[in-house]
Amino acid sequence: MAESAATKAVSVEGSPAKAAARSEKRQRSNLLGLRLLPEERQRLEEEANRRGFRSAQELVLDQLRPVLTAAS
Repeated sequence: MAESAATKAVSVEGSPAKAAARSEKRQRSNLLGLRLLPEERQRLEEEANRRGFRSAQELVLDQLRPVLTAAS
């Protein structure tokens, strides 16, 4: 279930459905590693699916959006 940051389109608008429209214009190229316990990864994947995201990465980016936009 590991996913590459380069292969996943990630929404910047908060809606997983809008990710594809922007993926060709803005590609994320920097990678941040995060070590999780297997049960933490599983919980993150389950929560992402429950909320309608295509990946745990999208969920994490959605939750970090206030921090990321405040820095710009």
